[in-house]
Amino acid sequence: MPVRGNAYYWEYSLENLEPEVDEEPYVHDRLIIKNARYLAEVNNLRDLLTTYCVLSEIDKTNISFAQEEASAQTLDSDKHSEILKSARRKVLKEIDRLLRNIKNIQHTEFVAFFKCFGMSHSIYRKKADDEQRLVILETILERYCKRRKSQYDRLGYTHVIQQALYDSAASRSLGSAAVKKLRQIIGQVSQEMNKQIVEKKYASSFCKSKSGYIFITKDNFSEIKSLLGVKYEYGEINQNKFPDLAVRIGDKLFILEAKHIREPGGAQDKQVNELIEFIRQKEDNPISYIAFLDGRYFNEFKEASHSNKIRRQRDDIEKALRKYPNNYFVNTAGLRKLLIDLLSEMASDSGNQESRE
Repeated sequence: MPVRGNAYYWEYSLENLEPEVDEEPYVHDRLIIKNARYLAEVNNLRDLLTTYCVLSEIDKTNISFAQEEASAQTLDSDKHSEILKSARRKVLKEIDRLLRNIKNIQHTEFVAFFKCFGMSHSIYRKKADDEQRLVILETILERYCKRRKSQYDRLGYTHVIQQALYDSAASRSLGSAAVKKLRQIIGQVSQEMNKQIVEKKYASSFCKSKSGYIFITKDNFSEIKSLLGVKYEYGEINQNKFPDLAVRIGDKLFILEAKHIREPGGAQDKQVNELIEFIRQKEDNPISYIAFLDGRYFNEFKEASHSNKIRRQRDDIEKALRKYPNNYFVNTAGLRKLLIDLLSEMASDSGNQESRE
């Protein structure tokens, strides 16, 4: 089947919607609680937190007690307080070490508490100055001991906490999953058409290929643009943001931006608008841009009348497709169909060329 106009693949996508439950590439089911060493470090962290909170409470009690005693006992009290502070400092540094060095330690109830104060684990770890980091940790610990520790002790701990927090975080990490999804689609199409679209590692070999694809990096995209004469105006007005994938089939080059969106929201609206802007680019034939949106959000476009925002987005997509006929906006089914038709057209052209010869 020859390649049809871009409106066909848009309509095909709307008739073949995304599944309500994420497909395999986006499923994260790794069990971090099977790692005995990790669980031991989590228990170690909890013990250290208990020790720190106890030492802090003893120190506060001693200060209050010293204020009530005669001056003759002040020297002994000061000495005792210094010992407590030294011990607390050692515990503080050990907690800091665990937070910086133990993989997946962020999936604990203590690190989750960081977010109550606008601090994330990743930002904390990036603090290069040791003293600055310890001051932050000490501030958080003081509040943790006061506002959470006794409640958590009373309710009890379970390692299900770590797994649940990991699962929640993993669902928001989609970069590698998108790569896996695109590889899966291309692999399935190649097998179905009995025509291999080969993954290339280097820009030079990709540019020479008649049936290949390459995941784009900042470095290899510069070479691709130079070798194939790509303008890519989108990058010039979006802080040199580079796309996700390039595909060559026959003499045609397709540059693809992929996003996986599950549900509406402010950040999600911005991503959809980026995809619409992505296909508002004009290149000389045979270069096309593909906006690939998978995930449940795409299904909203099917019945867009219930939302003014979705209706406007759909109208903007369709206007862009009419104005830029070489570009495409597709979901999973639409991308598969486009690739199948491209391979079919290439095979037909090749057959016609052979018959003429």
